[in-house]
Amino acid sequence: FRFRILKNGQITGLTLQKTSKDSSFDQITMECAQSVPILPPLPEAYSKNFLDVEFTFSFDPEQKSGTQ
Repeated sequence: FRFRILKNGQITGLTLQKTSKDSSFDQITMECAQSVPILPPLPEAYSKNFLDVEFTFSFDPEQKSGTQ
């Protein structure tokens, strides 16, 4: 996923960068990311008006819950 955090903490431009090839997983992770209404404002010392962020969800269906 990629998105932009504005100076006031608002999230914009949420996009899926690469599909997992599992549409249910893609949908659930998108809904999870969209459920964050707003983040805390960026620090005043941060000089730009936005922060671009990219992150990856990982899922291993073979891994048992609570194990590493």
